[in-house]
Amino acid sequence: MAEMIRATVTVAGRQREHRFAPKTPKRLIEAWKARKKAELKKRFPARATRGAAAGTVAADIERVLPQRKELASWSDYCANLRAWVPSIGTLSREAVEKSHIRTARGQWLEAGAAARTVNNRVSALRQFYKILDGEDAPTPCDGLKWLKPPKPAKQLVPVDIVNRVCAKLLERAGQWTAERTGPGRPGGQHALKDRARLMVMAACGKRPAEVGRAEPADLDLDRRIWYDRAAKDGDSPGLYLNEEMLIAWDAFIAADAWGEFSGDGHFARRLHDAGWPTSVKPYNVRHSAWTAASERGIDLADIQVGAGHKRIETTRKNYVPVLGTRLQHMSEQMDHRHGWGPRLVVPAGRTAGTAAKS
Repeated sequence: MAEMIRATVTVAGRQREHRFAPKTPKRLIEAWKARKKAELKKRFPARATRGAAAGTVAADIERVLPQRKELASWSDYCANLRAWVPSIGTLSREAVEKSHIRTARGQWLEAGAAARTVNNRVSALRQFYKILDGEDAPTPCDGLKWLKPPKPAKQLVPVDIVNRVCAKLLERAGQWTAERTGPGRPGGQHALKDRARLMVMAACGKRPAEVGRAEPADLDLDRRIWYDRAAKDGDSPGLYLNEEMLIAWDAFIAADAWGEFSGDGHFARRLHDAGWPTSVKPYNVRHSAWTAASERGIDLADIQVGAGHKRIETTRKNYVPVLGTRLQHMSEQMDHRHGWGPRLVVPAGRTAGTAAKS
């Protein structure tokens, strides 16, 4: 059996590799390389601070970044740290004061940056100081209150939506295969990869970045364990794979879906084209998975480990559901205080809002 052709592209220290079928025309391989190189240059532009003077914040940032490469969200961490270069990059880190931080935050907000983005930049700068000066060292970020971003409505993804989109992607892959021939059949392969990635996200409840960083060596299918690479400073001992998770990983391996996929927005757009609700982020299958676990009585500390949260407060805030909890019991105990009833029956085809206006 002829060996697969391996093609590799490296930009700014980031490498992408793809395996092509034997006898794939060279022009197709070169076209893939050119396209992938353009994508990487867009995501990881050349460092503007490469010639920064020694002892400055800009130079120290470039010294710290390689030490954080284990983060699944490393590219975001780079962007958050380098965002400080225009305002404090020429200063030594000992000269940076809290007023510099407040000024930069105000400028970003005035320019339209989201509160969450600004908080992430401050958090990255605080970690930067801790790495260089020690966990107990003071930082100019100490004492600053977090900006409160508007809290989005919680949107859980029904199982039938996930299944419907997966079926549509499988159908598209079959149609492409039937209509086109040639090495690789990239259109059909895209659909199969998107389907496999969505299945792993939905079944395992992991972040897209964690799925994107998975490597074949991380899977022990005989023992049914995925040693996932946790993001956001969380820690994971590994995830035991149930039958559905194994099915999802079988599809993932068969589609050769390895590699990052969520940062450029194309993955979400292709899911929307396959019927995914445009108002719902694919990321929300993660919220749906761990909320379902909580509703089924799984211990909150176990959900914290599975979700890869560093603090259990994060788990409690996001994944304690209303149904089947003390919140539901509380509302039921407060029922009938006003003696109201019975409920208004809304005719079929009308919403509660239209009923109130009539």
